[in-house]
Amino acid sequence: MSSEYSLNGVDLDQPGKWRVMEGTLLPAVPSPRLESTDVPFRSGIIDGAGLKVGTFKVTVAFMVEGADRADLDRNFQALMARLRASNKLVTLQHHPAGVSPREALVRLVSVSQPSWRYGEWAIDTTVIFEAVEGVWRDTTTIETQLDDLSRLAGGAAPISDATLKLKPTANTVTIKDVTSGTSLTWRGTMESDQRLLVDVGKYSAWRQVSERWYPIQGAFNASAEISMSPEGLQLTPNHEGKIILQVTGTTGAIQARRAY
Repeated sequence: MSSEYSLNGVDLDQPGKWRVMEGTLLPAVPSPRLESTDVPFRSGIIDGAGLKVGTFKVTVAFMVEGADRADLDRNFQALMARLRASNKLVTLQHHPAGVSPREALVRLVSVSQPSWRYGEWAIDTTVIFEAVEGVWRDTTTIETQLDDLSRLAGGAAPISDATLKLKPTANTVTIKDVTSGTSLTWRGTMESDQRLLVDVGKYSAWRQVSERWYPIQGAFNASAEISMSPEGLQLTPNHEGKIILQVTGTTGAIQARRAY
C-alpha cells in the first residue's frame, strides 16, 4: 500500500525496505507572519492582519524492515540516502486519494533517534520536513481564459507566480485581483499580431509574435512597460475559494497552479 507522500516523484513507501507508518501526520498549516508595533500612549497595536505566512512542517514516520541485522542496516542507510539532499531543496508531493496532487519545496529538518525492535528486524524513526515557501502548489499547471477562472477555484492561498498571455485592446492594460487588491498594469504600444507575455513571479514581460508560453528568440523585452503592487499580482481565493479579476484593456489567457 502506498503512502500519501512522495519525494522527488518516488513514493516514500517502499515495502520490503521501509514503510510509512502510524505517526505520520497531515501537513501542518503555516501561521501568519504577524508584526506587533506598540505606540506610546495608545492602546493595542497598529499592525493589521498578517499578509504573509511562515514555513510549515510535515512529519513522516517510518518502519525499516530487513531479513537480518545486516539487511536491516542496509535498508536504513538506503532510507537515509533517500531523505538527505546535498546542498539543494527537494520536492515533496502530497497526493491523498481522489485529490489533485500537490507539491512543495522542502528541506530535511530532523531525523529522530532510531529505535530498534529487538527480535523483529525493524527500526522505527520519524523525520520532519520543512516547506520553505510556506505553500503547496498543484503539480499540474492549469491554462484558462481570463474571463473564466472557474478551473482555478478551490485553492486556499494566493497564486504569486502566474503567467499571462495577453492581447491588449488599448495602450493601457490593468488586471486587478478583487480579493487582495493587488494589480498589474502595462502601458505601451502593440503591433496587431503581437502578444504580451508576462511572468508575474519574475516581474518580466515580452512582446512577441507568437502564441508560445515562453519568450522566443528575438522577443522584445517589455519588462519596463509593466508595474505591479509591491507584493506583485496575488491571485487570492475569496471566502468561497474563487479567484475574481477585474480586467480592462485586454483579452487573454493565464497559466497558473492553485496554491494551498
